[in-house]
Amino acid sequence: MPGKKTLKSISVDLEVMTSDRLKKVIFGLDKEIDKNGVHWTIAFQLLARDNKADEFGDPLVKLNVEVKRSHNDLAEETATKGLNPSQSEHLLGPGVAAAQRLKDGKTTEEQAGATIERTLPKRNA
Repeated sequence: MPGKKTLKSISVDLEVMTSDRLKKVIFGLDKEIDKNGVHWTIAFQLLARDNKADEFGDPLVKLNVEVKRSHNDLAEETATKGLNPSQSEHLLGPGVAAAQRLKDGKTTEEQAGATIERTLPKRNA
């Protein structure tokens, strides 16, 4: 009888780019298991360039977001299967907009993080 497979730790970077190829989002997912259970963290980065022939420089925005326990299964599925179209669209739309507002001082890290975390439930949209 085959045993059950459990992924105890994982760290992946999933990347999406705008259609003009001038902005790139890195949506990192990190899983840790400790005595208190499973913890997921999103390591979000927004990068931009002026010309698509140029290299991307340092991130304009870097944000770490603690994932709600209710989204753990979605984080696991996204980490193993990658971003689906709904998640990619959310990152490139509301996710980039929230990151830009954070960079401009028009929102808080908590508000931007909440928008970015909402990428996970888009898996079932």
